[in-house]
Amino acid sequence: MAARLPRFHTCWPGLTAALIMWLAVGCASTPTFKLPAGQQASVEKALQVLALELGRNPPSPEQVVARLQAFVQGHPDVFGSTLAYAAPASGPDRLTAPYVWRQGGMLASKELYASDYLYRELPWYNTPATTGKATWSKPYFDQGGGNIWMATYSIPLYTQGNETRLIGILTADLALHP
Repeated sequence: MAARLPRFHTCWPGLTAALIMWLAVGCASTPTFKLPAGQQASVEKALQVLALELGRNPPSPEQVVARLQAFVQGHPDVFGSTLAYAAPASGPDRLTAPYVWRQGGMLASKELYASDYLYRELPWYNTPATTGKATWSKPYFDQGGGNIWMATYSIPLYTQGNETRLIGILTADLALHP
């Protein structure tokens, strides 16, 4: 017995082929993005400066939002920024990741840590936390964070002194447009 296609498929036979190709290729692939070299280098340098400042004088979690707001405001290429803590910052079970981003010509902020946004499992956090090196993420759609296509530059932030430990991952997000 032959499968019957819905009526609209018989009206537009090319639609079926196009839809299959879009599902097979278009949905499965990431759009192509290219970061301007100057923009990439500028963001790297700016975030490295912030990382040095925060490493020398670590702010409390409450002070981090103000520091991130100043960073994003002062760097027009940066869409958003977070300091995603490696260990609980306040209380025995409380991870925190304050996030500041551009929204409608203004700055907005929110807490990234949530049961449905496990940042320590995401490549922008996990890769630099594991390797100990700053890195650019591959382009991704940040569902639950900025909710746009972006690339993230991430720097592991460590305590200074005798007992070096990972404080968290400091990031700068660049909005990507295909």
